[in-house]
Amino acid sequence: MKNTIIILLLLTNCISYCQILDGSIQYGIIITDDPDFDKGPGEEFLKVAKESTHYLSCTLIFNEQQSVFFIDEMMDINQSNISMAIAFSGVSGKYYNIKKTSLLLREFEEEGFGKIILQSQYNYNWELLNESKKIDGLTCFKASRIMTIDNGDAGVFNRTITAWYCPSIPVPYGPAGEGGLPGLILELHNRNVILGVRKIDLNPNKKNVITLPTKGKWLSEKEYSKMLDDIINED
Repeated sequence: MKNTIIILLLLTNCISYCQILDGSIQYGIIITDDPDFDKGPGEEFLKVAKESTHYLSCTLIFNEQQSVFFIDEMMDINQSNISMAIAFSGVSGKYYNIKKTSLLLREFEEEGFGKIILQSQYNYNWELLNESKKIDGLTCFKASRIMTIDNGDAGVFNRTITAWYCPSIPVPYGPAGEGGLPGLILELHNRNVILGVRKIDLNPNKKNVITLPTKGKWLSEKEYSKMLDDIINED
């Protein structure tokens, strides 16, 4: 019964925007308190990061087949504070979601190694929940998933990711490489970081062209982890 209600709501909500498959979304970043940084030197770093996110924004550009997500360029801002905010946000580089192949690419610069293109297959396993709210006037629905993180010697732990997606914008994309839902993600909660929509630009007559990365060292997640482990062991 619960799933039936959700499906009916999705169908109803999709009527007005069902032809829109190209657009761009600007997100803001909010960093909230983190109990792991309540005391010690990390507390001051977190405070600076929280204050500096006011200047941060990110953009998601999408078409029917793929999307790219990145942090917007900033001018005349304290770069050390901004770098700290970006580090605490966990967002870095450019994220490319390729719908047809379920492939996620992340392009970034690694000091000492240059440009790296990290490739992985995404399978998010979202649970659709019977909760809704309005975001920027659009009806969004809640979904959650469990992300398992392997920190090597520090152990393996789980984290809950929460997304608010909009079925009336029927593309399976979202910020920071998240996606795979029956609608665009307008708000994402990952631990103490919130990515929330600031501006929506939808134009059914505009076709976005997204150029996938080609230059750089291509690595799988496993190969990248091994590379980092080798660097640590060398020290």
